[in-house]
Amino acid sequence: MIIFLPASVSKAILLQPFVPALSTRLRAHNQSVRADHRIRVRVAVHAGEVVHGPHGWIGTDLNLTCRLADSAVLRDELVRRPRADLTVAVSDVIHQAVVRHGHRGTDEASYQEVRVAVKEVATRAWIHTPGENVRSLLRQHPASA
Repeated sequence: MIIFLPASVSKAILLQPFVPALSTRLRAHNQSVRADHRIRVRVAVHAGEVVHGPHGWIGTDLNLTCRLADSAVLRDELVRRPRADLTVAVSDVIHQAVVRHGHRGTDEASYQEVRVAVKEVATRAWIHTPGENVRSLLRQHPASA
């Protein structure tokens, strides 16, 4: 699923309160179903330009967001944390604009810098798994993208 927000909406609300609310709802759902019916989600957050082309939405920023969501480092995070319901990758743009300033109570210490290299994308990103100590986890299992 791809969700576009107008530029007038603060990106900070995606990290607080959206991510915690999504995590809470996923946890509640997953606790009420059999293990094989659990929903586990990878989320990527970025900001930039998209345009509507003849076959749908297009743009380098959209490509980057999709590459973050589909990155090996994000997939590996869910594999390493089988009890986690959600993991999030934010682009360096979002980290610099929102996370590092702690906007809306975002905890910078809960985000870990990673490298993402997939297809035409080679970039720095930051991952966060609600309820998990990502920094200590990645020190134990360095991720390669």
